[in-house]
Amino acid sequence: MYKFLIRLLLIIVFLNQAYVHANENPRIISLMPSITEIVYAIGADSELIAVSTMCDYPQAAKNKEKVGDSYFINKEKIIRLNPDYVFAADNSDVLMSEFRQTKIKPVFFRFESINDIYQNTILIGQLTQKEAGAKKVVSDIKNKIALLRTSTPKRILYVLQAEPMITIGKKSFITDVINKSGNHSVTENLTLQYPVISSEYAVKLKPDIVITGMASDILSLKKIFPHTKIVVLSDSQKDIINRPGPRIYKAVEFFAKDL
Repeated sequence: MYKFLIRLLLIIVFLNQAYVHANENPRIISLMPSITEIVYAIGADSELIAVSTMCDYPQAAKNKEKVGDSYFINKEKIIRLNPDYVFAADNSDVLMSEFRQTKIKPVFFRFESINDIYQNTILIGQLTQKEAGAKKVVSDIKNKIALLRTSTPKRILYVLQAEPMITIGKKSFITDVINKSGNHSVTENLTLQYPVISSEYAVKLKPDIVITGMASDILSLKKIFPHTKIVVLSDSQKDIINRPGPRIYKAVEFFAKDL
């Protein structure tokens, strides 16, 4: 109980600080393409002073100052830019540790479901004083997804990489995307977010469709699944499906209609 109260107090203090910064038009750096998309969608792009080299949507994001990517960031440059917040993935804690000695506040985001996209969008809206825009974006996504559901459900194996075979588990938002479309992700019960599975196990799952984002994996996948439909995603389709941002309804639409 004591630990819970302390944690609650810390959350309240953080949110109070967040609103103080929101009133001052906070300076933001985004290290995630999906977060950058959210920032633009809710109308907070004027507060965005820098992004990662991977942030390429919308087009205007390409013109923002660059501070690195998911594996390397220019910490000195970030410190010089003096942001209030650095938005990053939840597995970037070690990467962000140096900022603990500064006034820069790292904010970490985790995406395990479509609902996480909604919650994180609202949080970004609160931190940037764009809560109304954030709520509208969430409402629009929900309304669009509600209209998307296939009438011919399929068993889908989503492959991120064929050798070794990496797929999606129950804690991947892509699993939620597939299931929201009315289809079934055959690996939805696997505990890890992105588990490695054997080809033998993959065959036993009996997918109707195997989806990959890597054209180089087609030959190996055809050997494993000689009688199964294999779909190769285009670059734009990969971005839409693999980024937990405001275009996520288009990912649901892909599985519900385009397949």
